Amino acid sequence: MMKVNLPRLVMSVLIGFAICALAALQTFSMLTTKRAPESAMSAFGVNGAAYEEAAFDAFSEKVAVDPQDLTGAAGAARALALEALRRDPTTAKALAILALAKPDLSARHGAALAASRLNRRNLTLQGLALEARLANEETTQVIETLDQILRVHPTYSREFYPVLGQALTDPATVPAFIRFLDGSSPWHEAFFTKYALARPELRANLATIRMERPVGDEEFDSRLVSGLAKDGNLSAAQRLFEFLSQDDDAQGEASGQIAWSSDFPPFDWDFTDEGDFRGQASRDGSELELFVRPGQGGVIAERIMAMPDTPFDLSFVHSDASSAQSEDVRIELTCTGETLPFFAQRLSVGENSLAVGSAPDCDQMRLVINARVFSGQTTLRSRISQIEIRQR
Repeated sequence: MMKVNLPRLVMSVLIGFAICALAALQTFSMLTTKRAPESAMSAFGVNGAAYEEAAFDAFSEKVAVDPQDLTGAAGAARALALEALRRDPTTAKALAILALAKPDLSARHGAALAASRLNRRNLTLQGLALEARLANEETTQVIETLDQILRVHPTYSREFYPVLGQALTDPATVPAFIRFLDGSSPWHEAFFTKYALARPELRANLATIRMERPVGDEEFDSRLVSGLAKDGNLSAAQRLFEFLSQDDDAQGEASGQIAWSSDFPPFDWDFTDEGDFRGQASRDGSELELFVRPGQGGVIAERIMAMPDTPFDLSFVHSDASSAQSEDVRIELTCTGETLPFFAQRLSVGENSLAVGSAPDCDQMRLVINARVFSGQTTLRSRISQIEIRQR
């Protein structure tokens, strides 16, 4: 079981917040019950909702005096809450008050969990159940309870997302997230795509969830892959990339060619896209188009890929419409995590077969295309066909 280290004060604030908001969340059929519970009790003695409102009024008055003493305030309203339950066993506020009235935390948690099973829509009861399950370190049940709360009250996402986020830091919770946050409620996608994706400490487990079921859209997938890579978690990023592009990978392995796809950088291509210095795939995806104005230069395209077995050749065609600059385009290979390339060679116009005889002992390499045009030269416009890796 995961140990949830949320400060108790946080839960007290959440529970208190839920209790204070309760009056705005429930609607009763008898307006006189809400406006004047004492009158309703006198006029219709079996009206459990009237006693419930009277108990809640008594509880609220005490809480206003001492917000920290929820147990004492609930004790003052206990008799009225019991009367409410005697007339209507489903009165949610009364159940919550009776649970809060128990001075022993274990008894309080047990009462809250039992009451929450009678009413899974009431925010106060579910908040008390959440407190109990956090205290008992029942992680799966915490996730289930939060799902029940946010299905009915999605506006409380700001208060409860941090609790879910802390749970998601533990890999053991992933099966529970897959089970309960299955996309059947709009808040599920919002939590994954807007909250979890933005937090580096959650991305690795988020990737595991993504490999079990769809989450968000292609933009979400791309941001998750690139986010993992930026976090330095290249192994998780590559596993997710391979999962997302497994059909394309199968074709690539058969031909040995590296497509100019840029869907999932850094394991697909990351192109520089500036007005006077840019690389882009051609419309049919068969070539990389380079455009470099004088005075511009640097990395124009790069990607990370698995290190091939050496020796190998990089074979492609470089079509240069401005042959004076043909030698100002070069390919560099660098182990990920390193700064100095272990291989660098300028391109020539036409067929290129770059022989890589040996490489350092690393699992992944950065394949970088550099381009540069010095001031006074003409603008570079050239194309590179798909690069093929050929083992020797």
